[in-house]
Amino acid sequence: MSQITINKSSKAEIHNWFLEVNQEFIPPLANFVEFETYSAKIFTNANRFELYNDDVLRGLLAAYFNHENKTAFVTLFGISKDFRTLSNIRRLFISFLKEFLKDHRMEYVELEVHHENTSLLRFYNKLKFTVKENRIQSVVFQATRQQCEYLVG
Repeated sequence: MSQITINKSSKAEIHNWFLEVNQEFIPPLANFVEFETYSAKIFTNANRFELYNDDVLRGLLAAYFNHENKTAFVTLFGISKDFRTLSNIRRLFISFLKEFLKDHRMEYVELEVHHENTSLLRFYNKLKFTVKENRIQSVVFQATRQQCEYLVG
């Protein structure tokens, strides 16, 4: 049975998960980050929302909460292929949104999606996230606090 946790994962678990899912990211995650450095950065600085199955990390959503800008920035969201169900995607994303909504200072959620990742682009469009910025290789999406409240229901 899968369970959602917050900030339970170790740096080593994050690193191992990166190695496991690298090719599942579009484009591959290793094209953008060095795993040892990025896993340490996420472990130390990000709020981590994790999907575990049989005590093995299978999904991760990492976000930075910037109170000065009143924005939570999702730096990473992924689930291992064998556990990538609509139910698990929803559970992991909603756990993040609930934590975001607990902090009354926060007003926006932002995230960046590579243009090649068409399924993730459709996902955020379906959730009614708005395009904040179109970049050369990516799109920055934004959702307001009210949109997030609606999504949590």
